[in-house]
Amino acid sequence: MMWLMRRRRLKHLRLNFTKALPPSMRDRAWQSFRRQERFGRRYGLLLSRLLTWLVLGILTFQVIGALILTLQAQGRLSVPE
Repeated sequence: MMWLMRRRRLKHLRLNFTKALPPSMRDRAWQSFRRQERFGRRYGLLLSRLLTWLVLGILTFQVIGALILTLQAQGRLSVPE
C-alpha cells in the first residue's frame, strides 16, 4: 500500500486534492490532510505490525482448535478407562 501511495499519479492526486474543493474549505481540508499524514507516519508501521500479529495469533488459535477437535473426533484425546 505504501508503495502504491508513492507512485507519481497517486502522489500528485493526494497532494493536489484541495484544488478541487471550494476556496472556503481548502485550508481546513489541507490541515486535516497534514494531521492524517503525521499520524500515519508516526503510528502506521506500529499499527500494521500489531494488526499483523493479531491476525496471525487468531489464525494460530483457529488451527490449534481445529486440530484439537479433529483429534477428539478421532478418539485420540479420550482417556482409556
